Order: sequence, then C-alpha cells, then structure tokens
Amino acid sequence: MTQPGEKVWTPRFQLLVGLVLAGQIILGVIVYNSFGHSYSYVVLALTVVLLLCGIGITGILLPFTQGHSYC
Repeated sequence: MTQPGEKVWTPRFQLLVGLVLAGQIILGVIVYNSFGHSYSYVVLALTVVLLLCGIGITGILLPFTQGHSYC
C-alpha cells in the first residue's frame, strides 16, 4: 500500500508504461500488415503481449511488495 502523499506514478514507472504502449502500437501495425489486415490477429497478439508483460512486471514487483529485495 502507498502512504499518503507518496507518488505512485514514478518516472521509472511512467517510462515502463510508455514503452509498453509504444511497443503495442508498433506490434499492432506489424501484425495487421503481416497477417492480411486481420483485426482478430492484432487482438490476439496484443492480448498475449499484455499477459506476458503483466506476468513479468508482477514477478519483478512482487518481492518488493513483500519486503524482500534482490540486493
């Protein structure tokens, strides 16, 4: 949990969100053009990427929320 007055949207987190968003846009354009202009393939690709990013980010952040660190 965050404490009152604590920033949640740190610059590092904003960079991560921005890069994921930019990657999704680029991936969507590539998949749309590569697979015969099919929106269903774009939706499938974006769903897989979001799922994998969510699992990866959760795996990275979970130890920090439990009071552990990698150092």
